[in-house]
Amino acid sequence: MDKKIAQKLIAKTRDDYNKIAEPFSSSRSAFNWSHVAAAIEKLQIKKSSKVLDLGCGNGRVLDILGKFEINYTGLDLSPKLIDLAQKKYPAENFIVGNLLDTPFLENEFDLVLSLATLHHIPSEEQRISALSEIYRVLKPSGMVLITVWYFWDKPKFKEEMTATLLNQKSNKANLEYGDFLKPWKDSQGNILAERYFHAWEKDELKDLLAQVGFIDIRLSDNKDDKNNNLIVTAQKLKSNSG
Repeated sequence: MDKKIAQKLIAKTRDDYNKIAEPFSSSRSAFNWSHVAAAIEKLQIKKSSKVLDLGCGNGRVLDILGKFEINYTGLDLSPKLIDLAQKKYPAENFIVGNLLDTPFLENEFDLVLSLATLHHIPSEEQRISALSEIYRVLKPSGMVLITVWYFWDKPKFKEEMTATLLNQKSNKANLEYGDFLKPWKDSQGNILAERYFHAWEKDELKDLLAQVGFIDIRLSDNKDDKNNNLIVTAQKLKSNSG
């Protein structure tokens, strides 16, 4: 995918979430996050750990992290979602920013979370950049927890992705195979936004994590009442030299 097209899709994601910020935030309570809670529990987070939540949305993971005494930072591309997060959790640190180019120092965080976010990153080049940025800001031996929706077992989305590949003339967004636009509708059925999604394959996620340097990559999946999620944990090398 051309870099300019990828950048336009990222800008579209920001604009789409600004449009739907309030209804999107309200809808999150209907989503089952027991798989996230279970995955976080396994991480055995230590007191005073520095935790970065990339694509934090309305900050709802703090409902799970609340029992841990951590130093939390949430980053999201949507200013309106960050506003909602800051109002809900006024004591926490939230920043508007792009996870492809964060303002953080190298080796700064003990744990990075990327929950239901990386499926909005277009092009393999940008996906590698996102994982490389996560690797950069993690401390040696730091951990990352990633979840993305898994679409390949859903016939409806497979048909959309195939149609994108076969019918390039109607592919106005210049999407690649494995990409599609998913409508967000209001209670009356009106489409408010068409969010960009990339359907990660299991091997793709593991391979790219290994490519940027992660070790001890562990992948599982979880089927809740709405989505099948890929859940991945991985570790940064103990030292920059490996």
